[in-house]
Amino acid sequence: MEHDSRKELATEYQLLSQLLSDIQKQMELINATILEIASTKKTIKELTSGNKGVQALMPLGSGVYVRVTLGDLTNVLVNVGASVMIDKPINEIEGFLTEREKRLQEQLKKLSSDYQQILSRLREIERLLARR
Repeated sequence: MEHDSRKELATEYQLLSQLLSDIQKQMELINATILEIASTKKTIKELTSGNKGVQALMPLGSGVYVRVTLGDLTNVLVNVGASVMIDKPINEIEGFLTEREKRLQEQLKKLSSDYQQILSRLREIERLLARR
């Protein structure tokens, strides 16, 4: 019977270790997205504080860029999911990005809590296996 219990703990340990790794990857992705939002906010402020005719580089992909001259920045396109783009007034973008950042921070907080619970269970399993 003890052999079965030890085997169950070892299996649980493996599954939880994989789950912990997955959560860590999700947290890293969310952190990267939060940093991207901060960068986007900064860029928008810089673009809107300048005059018309500001020169910029626009990425085309594969490391290829084209020089563009920006005109009147009253609207921007925003990806709202599933590759759907909407036209939004630029003065609403900071609030939109702040709300998106807030939702990501909430997800990060939940994932962090889950991470700690799983880590605690893994340590408990390690103690149990070490005693046997």
